[in-house]
Amino acid sequence: MSVLEELLEKAEVQGYLTTDDILEVLPEVEESLEQLEEIYILLHEVGVEVYDNRPEVEPELEPVEEVVADEDLYDLGEISVDDTVGLYLKEMARVPLLSTEEEVRLARMVELGREARRLLADDGTDPVERSRLGALIEQGRAAREHLIKANTRLVVSIAKKYMGRGVPFLDLIQEGNLGLMKAVEKFDYHRGYRFSTYATWW
Repeated sequence: MSVLEELLEKAEVQGYLTTDDILEVLPEVEESLEQLEEIYILLHEVGVEVYDNRPEVEPELEPVEEVVADEDLYDLGEISVDDTVGLYLKEMARVPLLSTEEEVRLARMVELGREARRLLADDGTDPVERSRLGALIEQGRAAREHLIKANTRLVVSIAKKYMGRGVPFLDLIQEGNLGLMKAVEKFDYHRGYRFSTYATWW
């Protein structure tokens, strides 16, 4: 049974999935980010809800002026580079932060990619159109990955605040990365909020 089949079977029994359900079948999540991203896309397309391990209450979004993260929140200067994890985190920190305009541009590409995926399911689409839609899907996938990578340092910064509370640091990072992937699905740039509004709730 494939990972996706196992998750779909569990979702059919429970009526939903949790981040722990996904981590159980993908314990080495940092080495399976592409597979994890594809799973999230497919689960979203078939309507399977993925919840955090807490009551799922949609947070009240705050005005954008109050949620724009302080530069210090993104500072990873104190992270040690003496181990593989530290090097991974430093590598993530090399991805530049996004401006509001860049977030909107990437979100539009993700949106176009989703619509193209839906249209591509129509068997009546001619070859030229299918090729165009395929290109939009790939652009959307790349934009989605960029949104996630550009906000990984935010996850790390938040996770640092919870160190020493009984949860391993890597588990916090995994939870945060899953939260980022869900944030991409929920991000609605039309409402005027920054991506960090969605990405910090996990």
